[in-house]
Amino acid sequence: MWKKLLILFLLISQSKAYILLKNVRYSIAPEKERYVLDFSSRLKKDYIKVLKRKNRICVYTKNIKASYRFPKVVYLYNSKILKKLKLFKRVNPKVCFYIKTPNYIFNYFIYKNKFVLDFYKKDIERLKTKQRQKFAENLRKQHKFIVVLDPGHGGFDSGAVWPIKSKKPYLKEKDIVLKLAKLVKRHLEKHPNVKVILTRNKDVYVSLYERSKIATDYGADIFVSLHVDSLPRSSRVSGITIYTSSPRYKKYSQKMVKVFSKEPVPVKAVFENLAPSITYSFSDDLAYYLKKHIKKVYKRKVSIKTHPKNIIVIRTPGRPSVLIEAGFITSKYDRSFYINKRKLNKLAKAIADGIYTYLKSYSDRNFCKIKKLVYYVKKGDTLWRVSKKFKVSIDKLKKWNNLKSYTLYQGQKLFIYKKVCN
Repeated sequence: MWKKLLILFLLISQSKAYILLKNVRYSIAPEKERYVLDFSSRLKKDYIKVLKRKNRICVYTKNIKASYRFPKVVYLYNSKILKKLKLFKRVNPKVCFYIKTPNYIFNYFIYKNKFVLDFYKKDIERLKTKQRQKFAENLRKQHKFIVVLDPGHGGFDSGAVWPIKSKKPYLKEKDIVLKLAKLVKRHLEKHPNVKVILTRNKDVYVSLYERSKIATDYGADIFVSLHVDSLPRSSRVSGITIYTSSPRYKKYSQKMVKVFSKEPVPVKAVFENLAPSITYSFSDDLAYYLKKHIKKVYKRKVSIKTHPKNIIVIRTPGRPSVLIEAGFITSKYDRSFYINKRKLNKLAKAIADGIYTYLKSYSDRNFCKIKKLVYYVKKGDTLWRVSKKFKVSIDKLKKWNNLKSYTLYQGQKLFIYKKVCN
């Protein structure tokens, strides 16, 4: 009798141990395609394994059962990258995505009870990169600094929320940091020599790989990721933490690359040219200036720490990168900043001032702008004399004024462009 009961108990416990694969959702857009596998509860990393085959990408599972409502085959007629999606087995199922074209890039991640797989067409990715680089090149010609601000989370990923267990929280990390980023952008762009790029300007999810790629494509001078912390067990804890990266975690970070993308080419482009002296040392200097200015408006603790996980976004190559945890959503004092527009604006201005001070102090280019001068030719003036007077070449003078000969006449208007640095 006891043996039968024990066997029955083991069978029941085993059936409860399985996580249910409930559904597949997908969205197809010109820029990318996203496929989401929904599960009944939170996934562990070792429950999912992704392998790339010749004509398919297969997701292998462990301790998972597929629901009988989960379709065996889904034909993807609208997709330009995939033919179909196919399910093999109900217990520890394998889900395979069959490829139409070899011209693609993919990356994936696990978020709570969701497995997300993104596909991009290579030519679209290259076009994006070229457009960004061209835009950045034009900004460089205008002697502008490029600052990339990264409001964390977005889309289905809300981040920290308040109230914590509420089904309809009125405060979400993704919304707070987006508002904060837009305010920082507004304050920074009051300086004519600064251009701010946001990794997202609306409520959409952007992968960690894409966030770091944006900074790399634009050749950003600074990368700042904005987040909000949470500590449900203690509502008394408050404070702003500025995280920097450390070379000690380089090996760990290289392992993390494999998690976010299986495509070697774009990962190489982002991570091989890492300049540690800039990424690590200058990040500490940037954090110091941010702390100095934030302390003027925020009366609780402001600290600088090395991020324990050394995540990809603060290891963007060749530029100072920091991650700011702008307070705790669980703290009443910190929430007052998120609710009160005036306080949030003060915090945004402090962050902007910290970034601007760093740029002014540590950039070789300084704060330079091109000034347009008008000169009227006097009696006895020649191109050579004008060029010596303004310390510019004769060829530049001819180019700026569309001159076809070396002859000047009295009263002629000449335009001269001079770089003026503060």
